[in-house]
Amino acid sequence: MDFWATTALTAIALGSVIFIISVGLSLVMGLMGVLNLAHGALVMIGAYIGVYLQSIGVEYWFAGLGGALAAGVAGLVLERGWLRHLYQRFDEQVLVTFGLVYVSVNIVIWIWSARVPPPVLPGYLTGSFDVGAYAFPIQRTALIFVGFVLFAILWLCEARTKIGAIVRAGLENREMVSALGLNYPLIAMATFAVGAMMAGIGGFLAAPLMGVWHTLAFDTLLLALVVVIVGGMGSIPGAFIGAMVVASTQTLVAVYAQDLAVFSIWAVLVLMLVLRPQGLLGKAT
Repeated sequence: MDFWATTALTAIALGSVIFIISVGLSLVMGLMGVLNLAHGALVMIGAYIGVYLQSIGVEYWFAGLGGALAAGVAGLVLERGWLRHLYQRFDEQVLVTFGLVYVSVNIVIWIWSARVPPPVLPGYLTGSFDVGAYAFPIQRTALIFVGFVLFAILWLCEARTKIGAIVRAGLENREMVSALGLNYPLIAMATFAVGAMMAGIGGFLAAPLMGVWHTLAFDTLLLALVVVIVGGMGSIPGAFIGAMVVASTQTLVAVYAQDLAVFSIWAVLVLMLVLRPQGLLGKAT
């Protein structure tokens, strides 16, 4: 029982990080109809900038905030510079955003290196506590707390605020939102920036689990795409559930067959595409 309790906590911690990384992509695809394959690059930027800030003496959480802001700025540049000209042009979106992934990867390798040490955890996040006969790291407990808090904030903003109502309306019919005189491009830009910041802070928080290296841009993009497909585009609860499904599957399979854990998420993806292509909380088109 102690073993399974620890395993469950590990899955929830991993799911919390995956949710933070993925929710921005879900919102952008649902609200703007943009397939942003550069999303993983925003995760990588947040991780690299956060680690760099901490290396020059910035406190852990402020370093993570700096990484999030850097990713947000990069996201705004991406949206204003390229993507706003490519709405409804799927082929061009794929080519531009995927090309920007390679550009950003080479920039971080040129400035830093292919791989840098993960952030140093502050003293209060080191150590562990006992779950029966097993130990569970305090840092992973913090990941669970941050993931659930961010989920609650985003969900409440979407469900209980005027901005959230506009976002939900944009998910249903963006043309009607614009016809009502609402500034849809500004809402879309703000949503993109928030999603980019979530990706950035997710990259920094995930660094102790996933490391900080250039392949983070590709690894996290694939994870985020699976989460969006499983949970459904544009749904914050869907992104949360999808992240937990992916993390639970990967963690459970790792208990019995470590080498198959990475491939297990593709089994979930295929199963979802066959049984419910719109995702668990997505709407059929």
